[in-house]
Amino acid sequence: MKEAIREAIKELILPEFSSLREEVRELRGQQREFSQRLSDVNQLLIDMNRRIDETNKRIDSMREELTARIDETNKRIDSVREELTARIDETSKRIDSVREELTARIDETNKRIDSVREELTARIDETNKRIDSMREELTARIDETNKRIDTLSARVDSLNLRVDSLTQEVAKLREDFAEFKGREKIIADVLKRVERLEGKVFAEG
Repeated sequence: MKEAIREAIKELILPEFSSLREEVRELRGQQREFSQRLSDVNQLLIDMNRRIDETNKRIDSMREELTARIDETNKRIDSVREELTARIDETSKRIDSVREELTARIDETNKRIDSVREELTARIDETNKRIDSMREELTARIDETNKRIDTLSARVDSLNLRVDSLTQEVAKLREDFAEFKGREKIIADVLKRVERLEGKVFAEG
């Protein structure tokens, strides 16, 4: 009966053991595979850490290089700033000097312009006075000349009248002379009268 029980137990337990053994083998295989994958991951992590370390070293090296280059650039910028500042200061001094010089020259020119203006104004005023005086003098002389011309015209008119009268007398005397042609005494008397008239005309002219 013990054997029967043992056989029954074997029949019940052994298949389970076989199944467990198979599952254990599968788990061991998965464990080996997982261990291999874990080893690969560890190796990958090691490689990544190494590459990260190399990258960090390159970054540190690049940082140092760039820092050195930036420092050098800053030094050059400071040097250029100092040089340009000095040149700008020098240019500003030259501009101030030129401004002062030009301001002084402009002030001097303005003074000369004012002096010339005053001189020319005085000369123009003097010339205007002379022109006014000359205008008054010439106006007075022209008025005087016009008066003399008027007087002379009146005398000429009077003279013309007397000449006309004399011409009439001479014509009458000629008629008398023609009428009394044979009378020498009358002729002599007429000649004397003519001479007297001529003398009066030339004396008044």
